[in-house]
Amino acid sequence: TGYGQEELVGQCARLLYPDDEEFRAVGEEKYRQIGVAGTGAVETVWLRKDGSFMDVYLASTPLDPTDLSKGVTFTALDITARKRIEGQLRTSLTEKEVLLKEVHHRVKNNLQIISTLLELQSELIRDAKDRELVQGSRNRIHSMSLLHQKLYHSKSFAYVDVRGYLEELTNHLLASTVADPSLIRLTIAAQDVFLSMDEMIPCGLIVNELVANALKHAFPGNCPGHITVSCSQGNGVVVLTVADDGIGLPADLEIANAETLGLQLVTMLARQLRGRLVIVEAVVGTTISVSFPVSVSGATAQLPGDYHPGDWRTGRTGGEA
Repeated sequence: TGYGQEELVGQCARLLYPDDEEFRAVGEEKYRQIGVAGTGAVETVWLRKDGSFMDVYLASTPLDPTDLSKGVTFTALDITARKRIEGQLRTSLTEKEVLLKEVHHRVKNNLQIISTLLELQSELIRDAKDRELVQGSRNRIHSMSLLHQKLYHSKSFAYVDVRGYLEELTNHLLASTVADPSLIRLTIAAQDVFLSMDEMIPCGLIVNELVANALKHAFPGNCPGHITVSCSQGNGVVVLTVADDGIGLPADLEIANAETLGLQLVTMLARQLRGRLVIVEAVVGTTISVSFPVSVSGATAQLPGDYHPGDWRTGRTGGEA
């Protein structure tokens, strides 16, 4: 503090505080804590002899817990340097958060520019099949652009709310793929599931391909239909499922050996996630499920004993959707 011992002995502690309000607040808080726990500890600001401020951690212990009138001992620790470092870290973190938000914003904008260029190009294409291929590429770009948009508006740059993302993604697919969106009912089931960006990019593309495939092929002749997209997490494994009540997949289709780009992407992305890909055929419709180990802080979580990443099951299995 800059004061000598002889200058402080017999003086009121108010001498060390910058104002009456701080002196009163510290006194009230330390005695409140002593009354509850027997001791007190507060962080405050003291005024040095030269007029500069210092941050202090102040611990207090009564000489007799049953009679505070006998006095209280105080131990003060100078934490000015620690507080300065904490302030620098907060400033650095804020700057990095602003920079990261800007990165997500710019990536999203660049992806939207690419999508717009593809849209302009598609207007010059006369063949309907070729235009459909271009729209498929635009939808894939949108699935990634939407993720960056979600991260830009999120309080956390590490994880994405799966439900909100899937709702926007599937609604966009419905509007851009089906002539009459009112014929298709979409259900999203992903309560309280949050995934990292590294997991969400392949997951978003998988959902994009499977939902787009269902919208194009599961309900021929403008038939009404229902598509359910669900995502659950438990025991270190995420299960992502797309189910429809349409006409089902062709009997001879092997998704792992499919020739279409969309289904090839699903297979590749499932492998990227170290996942297990399963097709379940029911009496009506098709259910395709991808399960993969969830990542925790960049490392794979502890997995159940019966889970083997990369254990592919792409054939059909019985069961209900």
